[in-house]
Amino acid sequence: MVVDFVAGLLGGAAGVLVGHPFDTVKVHLQTDDPRNPKYKGTFHCFRTIVQRDKFIGLYRGISSPMGGIGLVNAIVFGVYGNVQRLSNDPNSLTSHFFAGSIAGVAQGFVCAPMELAKTRLQLSTQVDSGIKFTGPIHCLKYIVKTEGIRGAFKGLTATILRDIPGFASYFVSFEYLMRQVETPGVAYTLMAGGCAGMSSWLACYPIDVVKTHMQADALGANAKYNGFIDCAMKGFRNEGPQYFFRGLNSTLIRAFPMNAACFFVVSWVLDICNAKGGMDSVMHSDQPLTLVNLDNKSQADLEATAPTVEEVVRKIITDNAMSHQYVSTPKDVVHSHYTSSTINIPKESKARLASDCNLK
Repeated sequence: MVVDFVAGLLGGAAGVLVGHPFDTVKVHLQTDDPRNPKYKGTFHCFRTIVQRDKFIGLYRGISSPMGGIGLVNAIVFGVYGNVQRLSNDPNSLTSHFFAGSIAGVAQGFVCAPMELAKTRLQLSTQVDSGIKFTGPIHCLKYIVKTEGIRGAFKGLTATILRDIPGFASYFVSFEYLMRQVETPGVAYTLMAGGCAGMSSWLACYPIDVVKTHMQADALGANAKYNGFIDCAMKGFRNEGPQYFFRGLNSTLIRAFPMNAACFFVVSWVLDICNAKGGMDSVMHSDQPLTLVNLDNKSQADLEATAPTVEEVVRKIITDNAMSHQYVSTPKDVVHSHYTSSTINIPKESKARLASDCNLK
């Protein structure tokens, strides 16, 4: 469990480092004014941010997801694994779907305030110009001070609604792709992870647009939206269907390398930690001594390798009869007419039986 957690922690951190610049671009495109747009597209937005804020501007707000990635991964994979194991058919795609959905609900309570701080730090040059945030904690403290505890969980409903289909499609698509190859290699695993990340965003992206607008709203006393439905309806009336897909290109561009980096680091950490986890055999003299795990031996295998006491008894009686030409008489047999298998054994045979079976 510790190895899995550390692997998930480092893999998540690697994914954030690779994908955060395009996440910043996504947030800027989602909140851009459609009537007077600043950006012509994904790469124009990328260049504009670099020219205005240098390269570090692409990583503004990264401390929030980087700081919370460990807790989020622990919740997601912990809930996902336990729900899957408790299901009637853990290996079915339906089990992966429900386990991913429940994991999305569970992590939403941590992810919502974390992404709220990230979004407002990313947009800090455009909003709340009267105060400069030093980090996500300072940002959340300011939100609680000005908007109350409810302000820190703004967008929680949208986050949960986004992550239910997002994580469900992520785990299902990854599992489905991995089942298409009998022995998937590293390159195929990375490809499957990248494609799973892209399918996850395609399933939930319209909801993410609404979430971003809600979390960027109400930075002061003037709130534009009264809730998730109100935000979605106003966006649709103002811009039409394209409102729900603004910034999708940058998100898909970000999703593939981010998830590929995450899976690569996870596999790398697991390989390092498990490289010396056990041996198949040890060398004794010139012959390899195979270590046998009795838990993997069936009862039939164990019975086939050692004779039973009955077999030893029959062998001793047979050998005794052949060597001494022993012939049964009515005196030797306790029960006649073969109604019982009880017999009298000579003293010499009893001694041999005791010696062979290590009995007293």
